[in-house]
Amino acid sequence: MARHSRYSPVAVLVVGIGLGMALVLLWSRLSTPPLSPESEELTPEPVPEWPILAGKGEPGARAPIVPVEAPGAPLATAFEEPEGSTPPPLVPAREFLQSYWGARWPEYEQQILRKRGDLNALIDPSQIVTWEEIEPEYRAFVTDPKVEDIEGFYTAIYKPTPSDAELLQIYGADEKLTPELCAVLRSMAQTFESEITEGIRALVTEELRFRQRIWDEKLYAAGPLAAVGGPDELHEARPGLLSKSLRGGWALTFRLDQAFDPGFAQAYVRLDRLRQMRREALQGIR
Repeated sequence: MARHSRYSPVAVLVVGIGLGMALVLLWSRLSTPPLSPESEELTPEPVPEWPILAGKGEPGARAPIVPVEAPGAPLATAFEEPEGSTPPPLVPAREFLQSYWGARWPEYEQQILRKRGDLNALIDPSQIVTWEEIEPEYRAFVTDPKVEDIEGFYTAIYKPTPSDAELLQIYGADEKLTPELCAVLRSMAQTFESEITEGIRALVTEELRFRQRIWDEKLYAAGPLAAVGGPDELHEARPGLLSKSLRGGWALTFRLDQAFDPGFAQAYVRLDRLRQMRREALQGIR
């Protein structure tokens, strides 16, 4: 009697096809050489765009790639003069000033000579600005000082609240003050403190008004390279001048002179009188 197989023909066929496909894939894998790490395909990282150059070249222009200099190669400088350019011509100071002042040059020549001396020195006229450009800065210098600085200046002179050392100086004693005498002098000085303080405030007010008048009436000397013009007293060799040199080659000078302004002079006289009265009162204590 013939034996029958446990597996049906269909099952045998399916298994055979599966084994055949597996063998084909294995042969394909073994016949292909493996990829080296260098040859493996990598996903490139995004490259950032060069920044837009603001105000340079065409709209949207990209910054150029700058090559690295080879060792020993000369370094390029960003400040090289364009080829064929020439520096601005220099001229003697006298030539520039004669041209600037024109018909007034004979009037100002001696003033400038006293202040600058050598007028043959070469200057660059392109570095000297116009008066219209520098005028706001000089106006502020003359008319808009710091009030606290002016008050501090007059306070240091008139000392409304003198220290013990200053009391000793005012009193005129050669020896050190005793505590009792110092207390008496301090009490006497305090009787003048409020008047002197008010006198200082009045003097500051008068100075600010005077400064504005100096500007409005052009009671100052000013000019390129040297300050000229204004009252003759501004060019005398005596103390009390307020001067300032600013950018652009300009200079300005003015003087807070009591002779120029009666109100300013009267405020000074009042403070001087109060200080003298205090001195006499303190020196009268024996």
